[in-house]
Amino acid sequence: MKKTLSSLLVLLATIGLFTSLACADPIVLDPGTYEVPEGYGTLGTQYLEIDHLYYYTWCLEDLPSSDIEGGRLEIVFHNVYDWTIEEDFLNVYIRDGGVDESIGWTRYGDGESLIIPDWSSDPNWTFIDVWSDPAGHPRWVDGPSYDVVFTLNIDSEWANKLANDGTFVIGIDPDCHYYGSEITVNAPVPEPATLILLGSGLIGLAGFRKRTV
Repeated sequence: MKKTLSSLLVLLATIGLFTSLACADPIVLDPGTYEVPEGYGTLGTQYLEIDHLYYYTWCLEDLPSSDIEGGRLEIVFHNVYDWTIEEDFLNVYIRDGGVDESIGWTRYGDGESLIIPDWSSDPNWTFIDVWSDPAGHPRWVDGPSYDVVFTLNIDSEWANKLANDGTFVIGIDPDCHYYGSEITVNAPVPEPATLILLGSGLIGLAGFRKRTV
């Protein structure tokens, strides 16, 4: 009995560890203070449209290298502020995409529904996190505003999904009254020297194969 209980506790701890690796609570910064980390690059920039009557998908090309394990994907909502005094929610999801999916930003109507889209029950989608600003501000009066950073820790599974010669898709469901300036997606990128070495290595292999044929 005691051994079974110990095994169960270890299993629960392991599940908790892998859950914590998947996502982290949004990081809330003063506006303009977010900086792209060293060794990271910006994969996409989009004008910030987060109307509470809609939800959105943003399809981006995969990273050129799978050498990103141990890093993180950062989805940054820049200069966000809430203009209505009520509790608002900004939900962010992600999924692997197909090679034939259209790159870009798409808007869908949901009429401010809290249950549309039903991404939580879709195994293709992974929930990153939700940010809520319950305070709000008088309508049309600015601030305070924030840079809100949603992060996805890249394990081996996500390293493959984000670099498998296809696309990945970010899902955004804003049941909110937010405004802001833009969204950026940032991720680790290989150093130029690494790419040069990789390229020269492939050229060397091609030459070796040619000589041996």
